[in-house]
Amino acid sequence: MLPGTDGFKPPDFLFHPDFSVIPPANQALPKQEPGIRPARALPYVLHAHGAIQVSDGSFHIDFGNIGTATAVFQVHSGSDAHIPRTYTVEPGKSLSDTWNLGSIGIVDCDLSVYGPNGFLRAFKGSVSDLRNAQLDVRATYDEKKMAITLALANGSAQSARVTVLDNYTGKTVDLKIKPAQTESKDWVLSRFSGWYDLVVTVADNSSIQYHFAGHVENGKDSISDPALGGALNLSAGQEAKKVESVESIASRN
Repeated sequence: MLPGTDGFKPPDFLFHPDFSVIPPANQALPKQEPGIRPARALPYVLHAHGAIQVSDGSFHIDFGNIGTATAVFQVHSGSDAHIPRTYTVEPGKSLSDTWNLGSIGIVDCDLSVYGPNGFLRAFKGSVSDLRNAQLDVRATYDEKKMAITLALANGSAQSARVTVLDNYTGKTVDLKIKPAQTESKDWVLSRFSGWYDLVVTVADNSSIQYHFAGHVENGKDSISDPALGGALNLSAGQEAKKVESVESIASRN
């Protein structure tokens, strides 16, 4: 027999008219507190690889968890035809799912995958552009070097001109990928304590955008996201001071 719970009841259920709740005159959504803070190491090492299915214009996403804790992925679509989907993936396991697009009359793919610790993978582009480009982008991590690698494969019969923008530094990398070839590029993330935000676009297919963001964990304490904390929204003259601040906080952890 379970113990009684009467002792947990609030002592007063009555509404008191002398307690007047007045909402603020100028209402606004709460904002993230500015600045950078120390952050504990987390057990998440996640992947979400998405690719267009040339045969029917659907979009397929594989969810992988190679960390040591169960993780939940949420996928939101820009189309009203798809409701949000949630996936719980145990350590060492993977799941996959497919979103029908062209076969149900959706002309644009707009899928965003969210996970813990700032994890984001976003896949955008018209179905026709995605099928023509046949671009496949895979991310891998190097925890020892605190780096991320993007391997960009061109499955089409034409050369592809691809640009990768690093939103943390504002710098871009331009790649020309021959048909049936793969080009890889590394980004060392120690400058921002493992945080990354990379956007892939294709010159001849302007609607396509693949977005990779999150944090590479290496088992050590680090810092909170410097972009979310506003540490990257400074003028060029403050760049050196900003980077020194980010790196000094990271070095203390």
